[in-house]
Amino acid sequence: MAPLLGLAILLVAVPPLYCVITLSVTHCLSPRRYRAERIRGLLGLLRESLLQYAVFFRMPVDLARSRWTAHQGTSGYHFVLLPGYLETDFICSGVQRALRAGGHSFSTYRNVPLVGDLRSQAGRLGRRVSDLRRRHPSRRVILFGHSMGGLVARYAVNVLGCPADAVVAVATPHAGSHLARLGPGMCARQMEPGSAFLAELRQAPAMRPLLNVCTIHDSLVAPRDSAALPTDSVLVTSGWCHDALFFSKDVLARAIEGGIRLADGAGARAADQPLVHAD
Repeated sequence: MAPLLGLAILLVAVPPLYCVITLSVTHCLSPRRYRAERIRGLLGLLRESLLQYAVFFRMPVDLARSRWTAHQGTSGYHFVLLPGYLETDFICSGVQRALRAGGHSFSTYRNVPLVGDLRSQAGRLGRRVSDLRRRHPSRRVILFGHSMGGLVARYAVNVLGCPADAVVAVATPHAGSHLARLGPGMCARQMEPGSAFLAELRQAPAMRPLLNVCTIHDSLVAPRDSAALPTDSVLVTSGWCHDALFFSKDVLARAIEGGIRLADGAGARAADQPLVHAD
């Protein structure tokens, strides 16, 4: 009985403890601009903790599935969803609901962060997009990445010439994260600040339009301004942390709209305004 009780307490305690530690670390390592709005930060901590329970219990199920979610819509857009480091299909479920409602096609890219590196992940993504182009030549392809997924998308497009029409990056550590030092595998090493991979990506010319979305309360990108880019960034200030940001209906609606406008060559100026409030 005692071992079962101890296991139950552990399962209940781990997600909020994980969120408190990571949010505290990123808060301390970030510039003052990214340490404001403490009340909303507490709201973000609550959201992130509740989400981590679902992530924690869904991960074994998603890892065991041979195929992740795909959907054929009626619009002329196909979104390739790219989860982050150690993330599964579940993290994309909010985006998937929004895309279904909009009639868009999508498929979820299955990453393998503990095997290989980000360059090989990007190469595999490029081959997948090329195959999509052959099968659906009239569709516009938009890469929609969360966290590490945004780095994979940028490398595939800017360095390897992946034929996507646009890239949307959400909570992506463009300049790296000190918390990556705690993760196993080459992918984590490449997300450390100052890595050769990030230097190569920084020097590569932008080959496709990019919409970047980051949050003032990021709990895994340390420092938080590592998720920002000089241009085309949306800064969310309304209490959404690293993973939960990918479930905000307002943020996702603006990001999807911005990705479509970029793919159409119309720009994303309407979507680039700072999101001071999100649902």
